[in-house]
Amino acid sequence: MLKLIKRIAILLSMMTILFVSGLQAKWVYFLKPASPVQNSMMMQMNEFSYEPEEILYIAKVEVVDVRYVAEGNYSFDYVLPTDHTTKTRVTRGGSSITYRITVHNNTDVTHWYLGPKINYSYGSNNLIVVNNGITVSTKDKLNDSSATFNTNDWVPPRTMRDFYVTYTFGNAAMGDISTYINFRFGLRIGSIQDKFLAVLNDKETDNGY
Repeated sequence: MLKLIKRIAILLSMMTILFVSGLQAKWVYFLKPASPVQNSMMMQMNEFSYEPEEILYIAKVEVVDVRYVAEGNYSFDYVLPTDHTTKTRVTRGGSSITYRITVHNNTDVTHWYLGPKINYSYGSNNLIVVNNGITVSTKDKLNDSSATFNTNDWVPPRTMRDFYVTYTFGNAAMGDISTYINFRFGLRIGSIQDKFLAVLNDKETDNGY
């Protein structure tokens, strides 16, 4: 019995030493990133790593122009990777809000803008197709008068790019308006070819040819 107790005591001592000095755990969280820079935080027994996933995602959204909408009557948010949500209390036809959206292409290939994907059953999204309802325009520059940010626009690898989205509310879009739009980005054949050529020309890393 005494030998059994000694063995248990030794086993518990070894487990204590293992947990205190030798065990390390790692958790990786893909949160809404504030910047493309990876941040790591070391703890006594664990490593917590916070880093953006290798995708194209919205990094920041800002309101840059408001017309005929009172302060406090609008709000917005975004959901990774490229979904934009808005809430607006509209009291006058012709009201508009313009947002500057910054996207980060955290990949090795070029991504092209593919256009908006709209679920018309969500909130007030159905008013986007209603005459004198909600008009959504994407633009390269704030003062552009037409939808200049279109399927001819792209985001190079490992770069950030701004574009502008103006929501204009007609007389058919009065009251509390909520929208949820996915501004889609994706690859083209040329982008895939660029990635293929990069692998062929890579003579140094393990991923090269």
